[in-house]
Amino acid sequence: MHKKITCILNAGAGSGAAAAKRATLQELFVRHGAEVNIVPAARGADPVALAKAALRAGASLIIAAGGDGTVSAVAGAVAGSDAVMAVLPLGTLNHFAKDLGIPLDLPDAVATALEGEVVQVDVGEVNGRVFVNNSSLGLYPGLVLHREALQRAGHGKWTAFARAVLYVLWRYRPLRASVASTEATDSALTTPFVFIGNNRYDLDPKHLGERASLDAGMLWMCRAPEVDRSQLLRLAWQVLSGHHQDAELEQREGPQFQVHAGKRRVHVATDGEVAHMTSPLCYRIRPRALRVVVPRRA
Repeated sequence: MHKKITCILNAGAGSGAAAAKRATLQELFVRHGAEVNIVPAARGADPVALAKAALRAGASLIIAAGGDGTVSAVAGAVAGSDAVMAVLPLGTLNHFAKDLGIPLDLPDAVATALEGEVVQVDVGEVNGRVFVNNSSLGLYPGLVLHREALQRAGHGKWTAFARAVLYVLWRYRPLRASVASTEATDSALTTPFVFIGNNRYDLDPKHLGERASLDAGMLWMCRAPEVDRSQLLRLAWQVLSGHHQDAELEQREGPQFQVHAGKRRVHVATDGEVAHMTSPLCYRIRPRALRVVVPRRA
């Protein structure tokens, strides 16, 4: 077992629910005989800074307890170091944990974090910012920003999401962007979105949004053709129902991409978090840069 373990907990620190979650985690860690320093990440706190502080203090295992945003932030600090990251999936979607086969049940996830095996996986990077799942520009960053504004105004998570979808579709403005890679450069095209995945995403409806591999050493770029609002809805339905044709979606793989967004500053989503970045956006894969704990194979 690691000598020094830190757990970065994103659970709305200061609330009763956060205190209860922290107590539950502490009990589970003690049950496994592990001494773990639990560091709550309060609203507005930077999990990257907390993880870097833990590394400087000598932590060899850093546990990210939260959703994909927390996991991505901790990975940004741990990637490229000798330390190992583990994941306790406490978010809504938990894409990274699911793709690695990490249990969603908390006691089982704690057991995996402390007793699992270490593998090396890729991370993506855009303008120096690490992501473990994907990054995108166009429709999705606007949706995230509007959903967060609605949640701050008191709306529930799913109500805010539904209203944000309607708002973004109503205010739909296509993006003018060109994508260059080591193999090809194209002229600027109008598109609803540009999506860059850390490894290839499955477009089969049965496995939509899943990845078969996280260590193939390739980014996956997907871009939709120019469409109006009604065509965009039709394309979304075709993808979800499996009736789309690959020709409708431009797809490329490569170790790096450069995206020119048509304007100097653009909103970019990385693992569900939105940042204002300067174009061009320089994407690259960092092969097997992150050491992460997964369930032991039989």
